[in-house]
Amino acid sequence: MSYPRVERITNNHTDEFVLNFYIKNQSIEFNRDRCTGCSVCVKVCPKGVITQTHQGKIRVKTKDLFPEITDATMCSYCGTCVYMCPFSAITLKKNGKAIALNDIPIVKEKVVPKLDSIRIKCKKNNKYAKVYVEGKVKIDWNRCISCFSCYEV
Repeated sequence: MSYPRVERITNNHTDEFVLNFYIKNQSIEFNRDRCTGCSVCVKVCPKGVITQTHQGKIRVKTKDLFPEITDATMCSYCGTCVYMCPFSAITLKKNGKAIALNDIPIVKEKVVPKLDSIRIKCKKNNKYAKVYVEGKVKIDWNRCISCFSCYEV
């Protein structure tokens, strides 16, 4: 058997992408119940390996888009997506155990700046989100596709 070995574990509520090494494994778990399809994880991934998929649905709304790792061997498991996800829908695991947000290497080693956030309740979906910056969204109606992702986050 060669290492690293990649496997995907899927159930009704989560998709987990596991990278197994000879003596340890790391994984990133996407929680579909918490995910809103905001695409923050897609935008912040330094390797560009997270995409969004519509899980086979024909008529797709933002809430039906879920993150997926296109090539788990290309993922560095850095935790940037975990740190930036406003809905805490992504978990980084080592040997099957969740790593606390402050223990993720990029946070612990101060690779990313400490971001103070507040939690607000979203009007549209009644979910709580971390907000790092206060302000207003200016919409470019020439480019807008009316997905309301900017409004939800």
